[in-house]
Amino acid sequence: MRHFQCRLSEVNGTGRTFGWIEERGAKVGAVVEMKEFGGALYRVVEVADFGIEAKALAEKQARDRGSLPSLRPV
Repeated sequence: MRHFQCRLSEVNGTGRTFGWIEERGAKVGAVVEMKEFGGALYRVVEVADFGIEAKALAEKQARDRGSLPSLRPV
């Protein structure tokens, strides 16, 4: 399963963010639930051209967390 980095806009608010969305939901106009933000709903505004496999994404996120002390598990 591939994931795509997407630019997102909060449906019921003014929040904006980026997130990695599964291919099935990575379509402009789709509404996705962001568990990381308490289940808030976001609309996909833009989708990156290239995706990444789920395993590679998990490895990337683990590396990224290790480089950011505030995101390291306690």
